[in-house]
Amino acid sequence: MATGILEVIPAPIATFDISDDNKLAENYKTCVEAIRSHMAKETDVKFTVTVEGKEATVPVTPKKNHTPSGMYVIEVTDGKKSLQLVATKFQAWFRGIVNNSGDRFEVDDKESKIMRKSDSLHTTGIFQGGISSVEVCLPHPGILATYGERLLSKDLVKENDSIGLFIVMLFEGPRFIPIYEISYDALLHMDKENTVGQDNSKLLIRNWGDLSKGFYHHVKGKMSFTLEGNTPENVRKAATTLRIMSRTEWDKWGGRVREWPEQQQQQVLGSFIKSEK
Repeated sequence: MATGILEVIPAPIATFDISDDNKLAENYKTCVEAIRSHMAKETDVKFTVTVEGKEATVPVTPKKNHTPSGMYVIEVTDGKKSLQLVATKFQAWFRGIVNNSGDRFEVDDKESKIMRKSDSLHTTGIFQGGISSVEVCLPHPGILATYGERLLSKDLVKENDSIGLFIVMLFEGPRFIPIYEISYDALLHMDKENTVGQDNSKLLIRNWGDLSKGFYHHVKGKMSFTLEGNTPENVRKAATTLRIMSRTEWDKWGGRVREWPEQQQQQVLGSFIKSEK
């Protein structure tokens, strides 16, 4: 088994402070903005998307990078203890956690391990209750309620649901405007029956790759896009829904185009090639 590449865990690129109930929504917004900004800074591909006169920078996730610089960390803290969520910049996806004691756990994945001296998150970690700081950091009743867990006390928290919540909020939220908005609203109005729950999440997040692919095919290498009345529905949805796009689909699309005759490549990829220089 591979030993992983991260000896030292990188400093967080964003922090979600859950220590003050009155600032949960504000702190979540700040965290998501920092994540999106980091992706835009790190990538070599990003679009300017204009919807109803408002411009937004929409990055494609960075290239695959099997070195420490290809990883990033999001921290969740209650002011006393912290939980670090470790992820890969390529596809902006969760790979594991580091708890307040420094113990490392990562998901069982077909990819090589990314952290040295880590245990399995699935077999020795959360699903068997072996993580000391999870019980302290994640079981905030109000936050858990946004995931559909109506709990009466912190003692009833299920650790895997806690982790699942933060994966949705801190990885899917930055990608998908609807997930972000539901999460933000639920944190702002905790008395409302409005949840991020699994049903909502599945409906909103499952087509990230397809929406990204449809957008790439439509813009044909142009790095600026303005939503118009005759824009196809799938492209309209991508422009109004996504704020981080799929690298896998971008690489597939670019690979296909680069198999075309050179003149056609220049016609389609010309604006992108210029933007790289």
